[in-house]
Amino acid sequence: MPTSSFEQILLRTLADHMPQRIYAKDLEGRFVFANLCVARGMGVSLPSDLIGRTDADFYPPEASEQYRREETEVMQTGRPMVDREEHVHYTRSGTEAWMLTTKVPLVDDDGKVIGIAGINHDITDRKAAEFKLRQAMEQAQEATLAKSRFLASMSHELRTPLNCVLGYARLLQDRGELSIEQRSNLQMIEHSGRHLLALINDLLDIAKIEEGKLELTPAEVHLPDLLAAVCGIMRVKATEKHIGFACSVDPALPAVVLVDNRRLSQVLLNLLGNAVKFTDVGEVRMSVKLAGASAGGVRVRFEVRDTGMGMSSQEIHHIFDPYVQVGDEVRRSEGTGLGLAISRQIVGAMGSDIDVRSAPGLGSLFCFELEMPAPLTREAAAAGTTPPISQDAPLPEAELQSLEQLARIGNMGDIARFATHLQTLSDSHRLLADQLRTMASRCESKAILDFVQALPRKAA
Repeated sequence: MPTSSFEQILLRTLADHMPQRIYAKDLEGRFVFANLCVARGMGVSLPSDLIGRTDADFYPPEASEQYRREETEVMQTGRPMVDREEHVHYTRSGTEAWMLTTKVPLVDDDGKVIGIAGINHDITDRKAAEFKLRQAMEQAQEATLAKSRFLASMSHELRTPLNCVLGYARLLQDRGELSIEQRSNLQMIEHSGRHLLALINDLLDIAKIEEGKLELTPAEVHLPDLLAAVCGIMRVKATEKHIGFACSVDPALPAVVLVDNRRLSQVLLNLLGNAVKFTDVGEVRMSVKLAGASAGGVRVRFEVRDTGMGMSSQEIHHIFDPYVQVGDEVRRSEGTGLGLAISRQIVGAMGSDIDVRSAPGLGSLFCFELEMPAPLTREAAAAGTTPPISQDAPLPEAELQSLEQLARIGNMGDIARFATHLQTLSDSHRLLADQLRTMASRCESKAILDFVQALPRKAA
């Protein structure tokens, strides 16, 4: 068999078994070669049925004219057209398809352009899958937003009456004429209510995160006070479990930094709370170290280490997923499985991430580092406290007692209405009203009570 005949047979055989459309045209746009895939796609039986015909015989005028312009440009410039996505028509019937097209000039032995060769890869199925995926993602995002809005709405609706229940439970406990059983029952109500409130707050936080509405409010914070408050809470919980608790703070750390007090406390309480929860023997230890310093502030490293049951690498991979709890001890643990997910998002919003090191039976280490800017004023850094409440806006004792009562029972609506009345009295009272209204909007009963008790009393 002559070499040229063999090459033609080989070329024809390979081309007809390729899933792509392979073709060649002369300078006038007439087909001089086409494989079986091209023929079937254009509605003819054999490739030979295409020879001598042009795109105008198969496509609508606007499509055939566009292809002719593209091919003329390739032949005139000598520059190939590579992997261009095209929305084309198969036949006159109007059946549409997506093609990934490559066209190159055909050149003879003398370097003269004699036509064009092309390959079309049908990507219709891929484009359809991408479209369905986009639709599914959009629907999932809409569902997530709807769920987040529902959770946020329900959380706000639940917190107000729950604060009232907690407030009345606290008021009843303050009464002296209670039996041991009655006091125990009230303490159980308060404990369960605060646990439920913590779950609601977690749901509200995760809803904010999913909506992209997690906000940080950095302010001047006395770091030793923040750490003392966190450690004080967790030391009590550790003592209840008869395990050790220790906290070490680097003396080189500045007293005052700029950070979101509530969110940092929330992260530390979540990490320490988990450590205490899953440690039955040994201790939980938190260390806070100076990791770096500059004129603009400091870098602080937080480490929470425990001697608990530890985790496998597979469990570590999932512990930051929302609503996920790991380990055999889950059955006896409280919570929504949101604490670590929320903590990672908060630390991420602060410009860092939480690192985890653990092994089964060897305990766990959670650590992260935060950049904390220096305070804006030297006076604030020296004082290490927030500015004192103005003494120029005293209030009658009866009104303050009424406010304390509202704070204890969690009646945020009446507190907000009192703040509206307060702002009409004077500029100093307006500042107090703004602070009071902000705390009421966050349902911060304890903060409101502390705030009210610090307000100046008007002499009788």
